Amino acid sequence: MAAALEGQWKNFVFRIADSDTYPVILEHLHRNVYEDELLNKLAGNSETKANELDHLAIEYMEEGLSFFAQDTVSKKVNKY
Repeated sequence: MAAALEGQWKNFVFRIADSDTYPVILEHLHRNVYEDELLNKLAGNSETKANELDHLAIEYMEEGLSFFAQDTVSKKVNKY
């Protein structure tokens, strides 16, 4: 199933997350989700909170169901 979903389109590579891609995905979450997400703003952002969210994100990614797009030039997971 994953092979049918994975591939390239324009300057993006679409993949199922694996342990090699966790760091780039977590970087994206830190930059774009943790700081901007409303409940996180209300609860207060902290390193401890970010670590808890990282742990949850990794648990989801380990299920093999996390799909992401990575820019082929910058190697970043894009916001869009």
